[in-house]
Amino acid sequence: MLDQFKNPFSSKYKNTWKVAANELTWLLRSIAVSSQINVDKEGNAIINHLFEDTFDLRPSSAGERSIEYDVVSIITGFLYHDIAGGNDLMKVKGNWSNQYSKKDVEWKANGDKIIEEGMKKWKEKMEQDRLKWIRETE
Repeated sequence: MLDQFKNPFSSKYKNTWKVAANELTWLLRSIAVSSQINVDKEGNAIINHLFEDTFDLRPSSAGERSIEYDVVSIITGFLYHDIAGGNDLMKVKGNWSNQYSKKDVEWKANGDKIIEEGMKKWKEKMEQDRLKWIRETE
């Protein structure tokens, strides 16, 4: 950690800076997201997601979070909680839904296969057109 303090912009600390620069790291960190999917009889799907977390900038007590998070939290948590008196009981809550039609689900499940088949048909069509052009120009 002393080396990081002496050389904060060294490339070997880029992961630490990525964590520090991402605001979602500070709001959400590593939290559990509960998801529930509902599929109707037509095959359309709605996925509802929900999470709740306590907003604190303390490093993990038993290494549950990444070392990069803990290193940054040692400094920012001290400044936010201990110096500035920031509340460590504040809750962060979120919920959102994703909707997918039956066609969306089929595309997500079989997209690679669909593209592969389309490319094969396209290649065959190009070859047919090439041969037709050769016949017509002879």
